[in-house]
Amino acid sequence: MRVLPSYYEHMDTIPECTIARIFGVFTVRIDKFEPIHVMIMQNTMPNIPDTEMSYVFDMKGSSINREVLKHKSAADLRKQESTGGAVLKDLDYCRLLELKKFLKLEQGTIHRIHKNLTMDVDFLRSSRFMDYSLLLCIRRVTNAEQKVRKTATILSLNNDANCI
Repeated sequence: MRVLPSYYEHMDTIPECTIARIFGVFTVRIDKFEPIHVMIMQNTMPNIPDTEMSYVFDMKGSSINREVLKHKSAADLRKQESTGGAVLKDLDYCRLLELKKFLKLEQGTIHRIHKNLTMDVDFLRSSRFMDYSLLLCIRRVTNAEQKVRKTATILSLNNDANCI
């Protein structure tokens, strides 16, 4: 609760903020049970028409225990079309990016993403959040009218502790 005023101000002043939106914080009390606190947040992986999930990465900027596909060979990974909704981690991203080269961004886009993420991380740090990660989703556009292409969406910086 202590962070909500500065959270609101940050969300209001940074139009391309990547931190998940909080819609409400509630306490539910039921007789004979301890109260529970519930936070209603924006869906971090919204349904987008004419797309199919190719890759989902939960990235923390660490290499310790940050690989799901470590037992798969490079040859197997090259053959594999996608991992769908399976959540992968930092080292999986590094391996797949090198093998498949599935993400190409213009320099201006990279600069804008970096600037926004830096502002969001600075806010999280100043609010004393210690455990957060970046959720990166890559979707394949399947609409027959469009050329088949892959799109990357940086959905949100999620506070894994969920303790505002």
